[in-house]
Amino acid sequence: MFAGYIIMAVPGMTLTITIVGLFIIALGNGLFKGNLQAVVGQMYADPKYASLRDSAFMIFYMGINIGALFAPFASTGMRNWWLKTNGFIHDGSLPSLCHQFINGTLTDTATFQQLADKSNLSGHVTEGLMQGGWLLATAVGNKLLFVGTLLWDKVELWQLWLVFILCCLTSAAFIFSILKKLEKEGKG
Repeated sequence: MFAGYIIMAVPGMTLTITIVGLFIIALGNGLFKGNLQAVVGQMYADPKYASLRDSAFMIFYMGINIGALFAPFASTGMRNWWLKTNGFIHDGSLPSLCHQFINGTLTDTATFQQLADKSNLSGHVTEGLMQGGWLLATAVGNKLLFVGTLLWDKVELWQLWLVFILCCLTSAAFIFSILKKLEKEGKG
């Protein structure tokens, strides 16, 4: 997935390279999800925890399903917030208009021009760098998931979860500590 995110973060790539990047992300994501299920199974392979395996998988799948339920609403909210914060507007007809423009079949350019007039296209280089940093952090975080398997035989289960919780709290504290800087950079 990391390589796919890097490919997608580089501006100016051809369509073929972009599709290759998306394929690499999809392939990595598929391997990640399959391995994650194996990790949950291995966590409860010890006979003293075997009775908890069904409960663990139930919690695991409920987490996935709850995330899948809320993800579209959260992403729409984040998109709308980001667009509003940066002076952009959202119009669902924009992709269709862009395709018509590229194909040379756009007959009425008035709608396209209205959207262009309403949009604020003055972005900063730091915004792109922040987005790239976000993708890089996500990719690195995905690569660090193996830490749980390294600690599995060495610490108690509650200690392993404590490590994960402390990592999450540390990440949250870091994000909140730079939030003002990010908001300042985003507003330019």
